[in-house]
Amino acid sequence: MTTVVQTMLHKHFVIQTCNDVIAEFIQSDNYDVFKKRDADAENVLALVVRKQTGPQPFRPFQFSRVRFIMKVNDRIMCSCCATTVHGRPCRHLLSYNEGKLEPSDFAHIHTKNYAANLVTSVFKYDGVEQRRAHSELPELVELNEEEVEDQSAIADEDDGTADFGFAKPQKEKKCHGFRSLQKEFKRFTDKWGNIPRALKSLRQIIADHDIELGDVAEYRCGRGSSKPTYQASRSKKH
Repeated sequence: MTTVVQTMLHKHFVIQTCNDVIAEFIQSDNYDVFKKRDADAENVLALVVRKQTGPQPFRPFQFSRVRFIMKVNDRIMCSCCATTVHGRPCRHLLSYNEGKLEPSDFAHIHTKNYAANLVTSVFKYDGVEQRRAHSELPELVELNEEEVEDQSAIADEDDGTADFGFAKPQKEKKCHGFRSLQKEFKRFTDKWGNIPRALKSLRQIIADHDIELGDVAEYRCGRGSSKPTYQASRSKKH
């Protein structure tokens, strides 16, 4: 099927689009599709979640593990917003559509005709056609916070490096203050993770604040302790 997709892409679209979509097509095999939950919005058709088998990708921040496939007019879109930004199917939509692709799933700016002649189109790009036949999808089994952390610990124990060429961070015991900071980062990245300008601004703010705080050795966590310990709650009684 990969050969069929490559033939179709190279026939209609510029090489950069072909390369990007083939990469997304290959990645789409790493996802499972589930039925929507009772609490999900009315326009949600299904949920797409990365499979737990195999090595997990390294992420600088903890993103939401669930993507929503939504019906928008007579088309479908994904909550990752990549389709909205780039005008082509993302890996989650490809997984939902079982790898099926047609030229109508792309914005006209990706076509060879546009690149050669700058031919405009009167049609607005509204997303991807729904190509998945109606079928009974499995239920998504939700993990609680402890199970998610346990799975992260298992992933951290894998050897080698992950995506981006970075070494995977070691699993460490986290204090309450770090957990609060981590949750705030997650809230921010879930909301602004697809906006490079916002992430660049956040990185600069963090760097400036780190310089302003100075050396971490100058700070103490909690009151003085009777002996060196990582648990600030074990403080001396007066």
